[in-house]
Amino acid sequence: MESTILKIFRDYDPNRFLIDTDGSAGRCSAHGEAGACGGVGNHDVLLEEKDGTPVHWAVCTQWTRTQPDALEHLRRHGFAN
Repeated sequence: MESTILKIFRDYDPNRFLIDTDGSAGRCSAHGEAGACGGVGNHDVLLEEKDGTPVHWAVCTQWTRTQPDALEHLRRHGFAN
């Protein structure tokens, strides 16, 4: 994963971030993964790119249960809410 996970929220809230990115909009963006699943985005994720740019994505529950960086983040920090 090229970016760093800052927070994983338990739910998806279209009003959580004032400046949204094309990757969310309530669908799973599977950030950084080939062949994004396009399923329902059940969780908000706040990432930070290498240059410090914040990025907001929605991800499916499967992503939070299988993506290694997500698993490690949740193990260390849990959900943000």
